[in-house]
Amino acid sequence: FSVSEKESYGAYCGTGDVFASLLSGAVTNGMSFEDGVKFASKITCQGVKESAEMGIDKLEGIAVDRLIRSII
Repeated sequence: FSVSEKESYGAYCGTGDVFASLLSGAVTNGMSFEDGVKFASKITCQGVKESAEMGIDKLEGIAVDRLIRSII
């Protein structure tokens, strides 16, 4: 399988950590690996988009606190 997102807002520090944490949590809570990858990708990309729109510097990472509503 493959997962891709259409929009790109550049590379933000820490997105790999966010993605891995979301994937681990999803799989630990019973989601299949494939669905977990899709979920983690969607939420991570949402965080990048919102951070870019907020003007957050890419070296500061993404606004994780804004993603909590999407995770719960």
